[in-house]
Amino acid sequence: MDPLLLITLAAALAAPPPIIGGDETAAYPAAAALTATDGRGHIVVCSGVLVRPRWVLSAAHCIEELDSLGQFLTIQAVFGESLSGSGELPAIDIDDRFPHPEWRAGVFDYDVALFHLAERAPVDPLPLAADERSVEWVGAELQLVGWGDTDQAGSNDGRKRTVGLEVETQDGWFLRARDGLGDANLCYGDSGGPALDDSVDPPAVVGVAAFVFQDDDSGGCVGGGTGVVRARVFGSWLNARIDGDPLLGGAPAPRTEAGCAGGTAAGLVLGLGLWGAPRRRRRSPAARRDPHTIR
Repeated sequence: MDPLLLITLAAALAAPPPIIGGDETAAYPAAAALTATDGRGHIVVCSGVLVRPRWVLSAAHCIEELDSLGQFLTIQAVFGESLSGSGELPAIDIDDRFPHPEWRAGVFDYDVALFHLAERAPVDPLPLAADERSVEWVGAELQLVGWGDTDQAGSNDGRKRTVGLEVETQDGWFLRARDGLGDANLCYGDSGGPALDDSVDPPAVVGVAAFVFQDDDSGGCVGGGTGVVRARVFGSWLNARIDGDPLLGGAPAPRTEAGCAGGTAAGLVLGLGLWGAPRRRRRSPAARRDPHTIR
């Protein structure tokens, strides 16, 4: 592919910040970067987590961006800790993707998807939290992992990062978590990354990151919190899709109120993070959706 085409594609798509205030990590090898590549560089579109040897769980809204880039580039799941390491990257082609059938673009309900790998991943998958529906998460810390840009200017060094956020509210569908000091949060490129219960061994996947929010109308990621779609809600669908190797037992949690409880949050879908290519920033058209309006 002409490198100018790659640059043009990258420039045409958004590129703000990452796990702001997070730490680089070599832990959580099951946390993958979902990328588009021409074989020479990677565009980090979203994050995800390996839940079976050939299945990655992520956010459904990532599919739109991946499909757009997939017309010209190869879509892959990349494992490891950096996209810039020496030698061959542990990258595997994604050969199919399955959004939840009830998901609709621009809203947060049902924002989960499974991505099928062309071959087995070189790392061990993580289990999903089996009894997450009955757990009181408020006050607990979740470890969120993602790949994304590294500052407000849209830089991206292609490294995996993690941050601990405390759950402040929950309902039958979502957990809302934030850094108590307001210094750390998720942002573009981290969408679909796992929210982990790190108190168990191995860490259990409680859900995936779907949006960020602010307590006012300022927008952006700094100083706000992250909305996590609870995986347990979708147990029946996950089991049906990964036939013969169920992720969860039992029925899905009943729906309570639409959206997330509390606050006057402005929801911001976590879009692209780009690595290894020039780009300009553009806000997503869905960037100001209020999570309280989800249908």
